Amino acid sequence: MARPHSRKRPMISSRKGTFDTEDSSRVKHSRIGVWDLYQEIAPRLIGWPTLHPLFDVIENIPYVWHMILDVTSIRECNVLLLAYLVIELVVSLIPALSLWSVLFKLFFNFHRSCLIQVFGTAAAYCVF
Repeated sequence: MARPHSRKRPMISSRKGTFDTEDSSRVKHSRIGVWDLYQEIAPRLIGWPTLHPLFDVIENIPYVWHMILDVTSIRECNVLLLAYLVIELVVSLIPALSLWSVLFKLFFNFHRSCLIQVFGTAAAYCVF
């Protein structure tokens, strides 16, 4: 007589990235063919969900700072890094400058037409 398949209960660990596969409130279980897929359900931040990406950025600041220090320790990279930062700054300002120039042209044309209208009306009153 064949014994039924018994599922062993996994060990519960407090390490980051591990979870209890039997806890249906924190784990989503799916069967894909013959495989079992366990996906951890991320806890939701209550109140301010827009701050979650900011927390991720703050968490990774030490790694980014270490990368910047490593790159700047290479003497030849300093010039390339400075050129990259200048180019990125210029490219980021192009949309703002183009919008400013369009608004300046509209503002100047609007005021010029208003001035012509005002002076034309004043000249008409002075003549008559």
